[in-house]
Amino acid sequence: MALRSLIHVFLGAPAPFVAPQSLRPLPSELRLRAYSPEKSSCTAIYEANEPNRFPTGFADDFCRYLDDIDFLKLVFCAHERPVAIGGIRRYPTFRAQRAWLVFGIISPGYHNKGIGTALLLSRLAALPKPRAPTELLMSTVPASIGFFRRFGFSDRGPMKTGHARATLNVCAAHLSAEGWHNCRLVLRSIGISPDGLPAVPTVDIWRRSMRGPQK
Repeated sequence: MALRSLIHVFLGAPAPFVAPQSLRPLPSELRLRAYSPEKSSCTAIYEANEPNRFPTGFADDFCRYLDDIDFLKLVFCAHERPVAIGGIRRYPTFRAQRAWLVFGIISPGYHNKGIGTALLLSRLAALPKPRAPTELLMSTVPASIGFFRRFGFSDRGPMKTGHARATLNVCAAHLSAEGWHNCRLVLRSIGISPDGLPAVPTVDIWRRSMRGPQK
């Protein structure tokens, strides 16, 4: 993501992230783990959600994201086959820690079962405990804005993309140490151990901006 795409998020402070008090049990066949090279299964999840949800032309971006080692990618699997995937990475800045969440998507047959919330909480629980609030950022599509507002995310304005005339809305929230702790408590209540999650990679955005777009 180009540095200029982040400039508008520096303005103002977002609201606190609000973790749910509880989460219903997930389907018994689901297991959470780190992504391993299983591109075809995850691409199928994206393609099943693309119509009337994602802007056209972003499938290649999703494939590049699957190959990007600078993201922690977590998957929920049913009988070892991925049915949901979501990514996150960190950006340290002069004033604060920032984390960017990307491509939280679920197979249509597993919608409305609490997996989206569990996937969100799992990615946040994988962050280090915030010494000061970590700014959470993501680009959203219209179908997901209402979902994320439930957790305190607020609109930060449009972000230009690499596609002609295409923009995405950016949402943000602040994750405090208390919010991080609450994420982990909720996950433990449904049998997910946050201590076993892989660490979220940290990316030097200044170096990436000088390097230019990834190939």
